Amino acid sequence: MRILIVLVFLFVGGTAHAQGLPWAMGNAKGWFVATKLDAAGNKLIITCDAAAQERAAILYLPKIPVWGSGQLEVSLGLDGTVVPAGAWQIFQGGVAAKDYASVVDLVEKIRDAFLIDVHLANQPGATFDNFGFAEVSRGLAQACGR
Repeated sequence: MRILIVLVFLFVGGTAHAQGLPWAMGNAKGWFVATKLDAAGNKLIITCDAAAQERAAILYLPKIPVWGSGQLEVSLGLDGTVVPAGAWQIFQGGVAAKDYASVVDLVEKIRDAFLIDVHLANQPGATFDNFGFAEVSRGLAQACGR
């Protein structure tokens, strides 16, 4: 069920971006996902799962996949101020931050930004507008207690 929700919002996100709508979101009992796309088709996804245990992730899935395994250093540009986001795990053609405390900290920092730039070590990055993030914050709080 959770995988289906994520997949649906990966596809719906493309339609939302084309229409200029805010983050595409979905939730179920203890589960939340929000997806944002940029003009090039890169995806930024925030998920949490509080049903079984506290799990959260921020995923960046670039249009051109990230190859390899292991970890990749990521920085976030929040309104032009670069914030180190740590080493994210290379995951299915993208990168993911999965440490719960780190994800919560990054989401709090993202909340106040108008533009989010994702910078990968030795990879092209992407820029996402943050229109509609207030709804994401509310959805995370309702589904996952944050």
